[in-house]
Amino acid sequence: MAVAWFWLEIEITKRNNKAGAQFQLENETNTLESKAVLMGKIGKRKTENKRGALIMGFQYFLQSIL
Repeated sequence: MAVAWFWLEIEITKRNNKAGAQFQLENETNTLESKAVLMGKIGKRKTENKRGALIMGFQYFLQSIL
């Protein structure tokens, strides 16, 4: 009985780790998209950063389509 309980705890831990990793990946993706939008907005205001804003805006546009 103790072996079965130990195995069950291991399986639950594996599933929780996978779910946590997926959640972290989604958060990082959302953060990157937010940064792209923010960089685009900041870059529009600053003339010296137009190229970076254009690139980041284009990357965000491609991500939103795909």
